[in-house]
Amino acid sequence: KIIVTLLALVLVLLLLALMIVELTPSPTQRMRVRNVSAGDATLTTAQIAERIEDEARAVPHVADCRAVVAARGNRVEVVLDLNVDAGADLARTADEACRRAHVLVEEQMGIALVQRPRARLHYRELLLKEDGTLQTAPPRPSTGWERPAGDDGAKSR
Repeated sequence: KIIVTLLALVLVLLLLALMIVELTPSPTQRMRVRNVSAGDATLTTAQIAERIEDEARAVPHVADCRAVVAARGNRVEVVLDLNVDAGADLARTADEACRRAHVLVEEQMGIALVQRPRARLHYRELLLKEDGTLQTAPPRPSTGWERPAGDDGAKSR
């Protein structure tokens, strides 16, 4: 009786593991393009990430980019890992890369975003003045993507 019970328990656990593997969504999902008037068009998250990476590499001072695109229902979430060179104004570079990714995904590809793209910046060296302080860039024109003045990034609850 005990052996039959243990074999049945092992069989149930194997079937449960098989169900979990089958029901887990694929990391590469297909997203439906929403502004196609005739027919149906889809793009995989890997294809979207590749196009975003190409677009972000065109931003001045971006040495390399790796985009992570995650499907969230019928929308996507985009995170950019940007490797920037030493002469980069980090805020301007991140703003421009995120703006280009946003325009590409929402306007050109016709796929909705969950939220604005986020950027993680990586750099190897900083340029210092002769007195040891960081070099500052001249004031830049507003692009509409900047964080409002006085906003420390904390969300009110």
